[in-house]
Amino acid sequence: MGAIHAFSAAFSLVSGEKKVYAVILVAVLILIPLGTVLGLSSSEGPAFKETQMGNVTFEEYGARELGNTLLENLRNLLIYSLITLVLFSSIQYGVTKAYILFSRGEEYSMGELLFEGLKHFPGVIAVNILGYLSLTLISAVPIGIIIAGAIAGEKGTIMALIGMLLFLAIIPFGIAFSAMLVPAYIEEGSVGAFLTALELALKNILSSMGLGILLLLLLLGVSVVVTPLLVLGYAAMPGNTALASVVIAPFDAFMVAFIWASGVVLYTDVREKEREEWLPY
Repeated sequence: MGAIHAFSAAFSLVSGEKKVYAVILVAVLILIPLGTVLGLSSSEGPAFKETQMGNVTFEEYGARELGNTLLENLRNLLIYSLITLVLFSSIQYGVTKAYILFSRGEEYSMGELLFEGLKHFPGVIAVNILGYLSLTLISAVPIGIIIAGAIAGEKGTIMALIGMLLFLAIIPFGIAFSAMLVPAYIEEGSVGAFLTALELALKNILSSMGLGILLLLLLLGVSVVVTPLLVLGYAAMPGNTALASVVIAPFDAFMVAFIWASGVVLYTDVREKEREEWLPY
């Protein structure tokens, strides 16, 4: 029931707070021209130089030109990644807090929350990294089981199958747990909140896995709608991803908003459930 409630309530949050969705959409759209400026939105052929000798033209693919292009692309990709990380970490804090306040019926200023997000983006980055490291450690268990089963040969087939099932189960759990990290950080004000989010996710593992599965199904449904639009975008301007990115930007923004909103609802629900269990009779 927790997963279904979080999933349905997330729709109410996203649809009820359209200005929050608009903030995410603007951020997604900002990154498109940035990628174009940095040369990440088009595919260019390999660098070469032409040498004319009489009636014969030689095309020489230069290692130096290719090497310089590769280094430049890596540098631009790093710049783009850093800007994206800072931008979305800041926005994630502001948007998540907006959903928390809206769900409580409290008034807020989106501008103030975004400014607050700029001050807290290092914490958002840190808590997300710690959360992902936790998932990596958890994933090591089924991976170890799979490896042990593979080493055992035919006798370890069942063991390897169990390990595979456990690993697949971690995927939806990880999605829900990741969505709860920033709400926990906002409430506790410390990067150690990732432990609180992990504890709550594990205590309510069925709800966490259920929400993760529902989010995966929603992502699959959105992908079915988006794929034809992507094909049309690429067909309209072959080799340029900017147009396709603009077309699917509203869908990307919706998925981001929905995942963050569902994380707020699930965290709030399991937190309230835990507090009720501690109330004296």
